[in-house]
Amino acid sequence: FRLILEPDGGLRIRNGVFYRREAVLHRDRVSCVSATRTPLLGALRAVTLRIDTEAGRVGRADFSFLVHTRDYRTVARELPVTRRAVTYRAGFSKLVLLSAATSSAVSGILIAVPLLNKSAKLLGVGVERLLLPQLDQINEWGDELGVFRFVPPAVNAVTLLLVGAYLLSFVCTLARNLRFRIRLNRDEIAIRTGLFSRRETVFRKAAVNNVTLLQTPFLRLLRHRMLRVSIAGCGEKKQESAVLLPAARDDVIRTQMAAIFGFRPSRDPAVRPPRRLRRRFWRWPILGFALAPLLTLLACRLFPVFSSLFLFALPAALLFLLYAVSLARYNGRRSGLTLDAALFSARTSRRFSIVELHCPPEHLGVWRIRTLPVDRRLGCCRVKVTVRSQSAESVTLRHLDAPALAAILSKFYALPLFLDAAS
Repeated sequence: FRLILEPDGGLRIRNGVFYRREAVLHRDRVSCVSATRTPLLGALRAVTLRIDTEAGRVGRADFSFLVHTRDYRTVARELPVTRRAVTYRAGFSKLVLLSAATSSAVSGILIAVPLLNKSAKLLGVGVERLLLPQLDQINEWGDELGVFRFVPPAVNAVTLLLVGAYLLSFVCTLARNLRFRIRLNRDEIAIRTGLFSRRETVFRKAAVNNVTLLQTPFLRLLRHRMLRVSIAGCGEKKQESAVLLPAARDDVIRTQMAAIFGFRPSRDPAVRPPRRLRRRFWRWPILGFALAPLLTLLACRLFPVFSSLFLFALPAALLFLLYAVSLARYNGRRSGLTLDAALFSARTSRRFSIVELHCPPEHLGVWRIRTLPVDRRLGCCRVKVTVRSQSAESVTLRHLDAPALAAILSKFYALPLFLDAAS
């Protein structure tokens, strides 16, 4: 293996013994350089060096090698980000907020199932014999303490499984995010994370497709946001999202976004849902509030054995619908988009989170505008904007003012748009 840094800014990569391979590319074509060191590689003083470009194949790295730590440091010294760089260190409380906001019980289950399966095979027992006695013991302790007095037994087991899976996901995510460091200068950004398995990723600011301000339900309670960037040509999907700022208040994170990328989005979107159409966002939550009690009563009538389970699930469903109402209120009042010569900004909700996407107009890929007959009569439309990349990120906005959108798009595109109510 040879990695040669040419004086004119080129990279020459050679590897192989019987089947030799040589690649030549310019440093400006490199989107991302990452180095991963697991505990085993750390003992051998080696790292996995990965180099990605936008032109590579999806699902695999363009170049991936095991190199000595000394050799990686030699390569890192040639990167401009190591000189005249500003370092940002995230505090432990910020990393705890980030881990709590990005962890989930589903990811914990995906981590725990292979571990339980391997442990059961080593012990020569089934997974149910390994797990069910522990759940029964915890249920007995809960009954003795009176904790589970008003909770059905089936809910006890499911709740314990979900809480345990979430805690496992939280611990793994926190270990992956500890020792969070950012070094940045005018042109490049370097991110280092990890407690046991460490990873350092270096990418150019020009390779950033878009910047996203994400607010999960947990961060929304604390009035915090996280800042994520989508890096073109990075990772197996050729577009990885990296957390740049773990958690901060809205005014702080917007100031830092403006300082790093120069994005200064306006507070009020130029195109938003008309005031007369805000009630359309409330249809599904109101329908859910009407159907949830009726379906619960019907289920209790048909299956009286599980009536306690259905009655316990009703408040959880109502809390979920209450959060859906808050998202509908946000979309009706604050969602929308802005497009000018310097910046594209979109603000909406995605699943259970609030998302703000910002990127230069030249990074936009496809606009998909859909209207139904009732939308054309009301003068609104649904828009899906895709950012350019092989694995593109997109944002969808509903019930936007069609004439206002046509007016703002006519300044950037020469083709006429069929957004008026008559067409």
